[in-house]
Amino acid sequence: GHEGAFVSCAYVDGERPLAVLGRCTQLKRPPPLAVALSLALDACAGLTALHRRGLGSAPMLHLAVRPSNLLVGYHGRLQLTDASLAASPEQLLLDAAFSPGLAQFIAPELLPQGDTDAPVGASADLYALAAVLYTLLTLRFPHDETMLGELIAAKQQGSGVALADRRHDLPPQLDELLRRALSPLPGSRPESAERLAAELASAGQPARDPEVARWLEELFGEQRRAQEQLLRRLLRPSVVAPATTPPLAAHSTPVPAPEPQLVPRPMAETVQGDVDELLGEGNTEVGSVPPAEPSLTREVPTRQPSDPAEEETLSEPSQPPTPVATVAAFADSGADTGTPPPPPLPQ
Repeated sequence: GHEGAFVSCAYVDGERPLAVLGRCTQLKRPPPLAVALSLALDACAGLTALHRRGLGSAPMLHLAVRPSNLLVGYHGRLQLTDASLAASPEQLLLDAAFSPGLAQFIAPELLPQGDTDAPVGASADLYALAAVLYTLLTLRFPHDETMLGELIAAKQQGSGVALADRRHDLPPQLDELLRRALSPLPGSRPESAERLAAELASAGQPARDPEVARWLEELFGEQRRAQEQLLRRLLRPSVVAPATTPPLAAHSTPVPAPEPQLVPRPMAETVQGDVDELLGEGNTEVGSVPPAEPSLTREVPTRQPSDPAEEETLSEPSQPPTPVATVAAFADSGADTGTPPPPPLPQ
């Protein structure tokens, strides 16, 4: 066997809050308060277990609580991920430099110009969780600043937008709790994840796991079923359908042998997965030639007009089919893509 350390993670069938935020933003409908509280309480339980696994009095910290490091399972519970790969302060600064959006979930004491003398403790994870909950409830970040330098200054000053200014249907107790949890001063935040969970539970009635599961299914059910159907089609073995010959009708007198019919190759070599589709389109037997479409023109006997003035159109000239505009053709032409269409080939 191989020697060395490794990380074993359980598979969670669910969605990340990052995808939940995207879907809710698309629908312009934030999660219900009960669902958001239930997800936050699950995250508090994970942080409580993590913080207890420290050395001595120093808790084990996550330092990267953000929507991309959480998973909402289709069983209705949220789980904390990447806990064993906790980020260092140096890595957090690098992440914030490349994506200022991630800085929204980093405690001020971990950012440049922060209080470097203040010890980094469990309150840094609580700050990040409060920012995640704020974002779920409002579909907005706690701070409106988009430039990293301005955002860091605003976080140091504690000048974020109040929860009540984003949504007016939330209890004032929750607004006051998130204001303290997002404070730039670690001592002003709840002292532990257990304390934060207790105050969240008193701010409203959290949803039960089956209710969260139904809500998640409403958001992603159609997309999930489409992905499962595609996966089944990809994993289904390709079996060539056997060619069948239709039985001949009984006759009292011999009949001449029918002339050989050309069978279209796509229908003769259709895989088993498409047999049902062929039968559903009206073909009673795989490999048979579909009936010919009725002719749209009729023959008119040729005759000479009796009088030169008597001109009559005897037959309509065949018109070529009108080309159909497709999305692929539109994209290939370079329209709306910033790429000009290719020049015509030389004659």
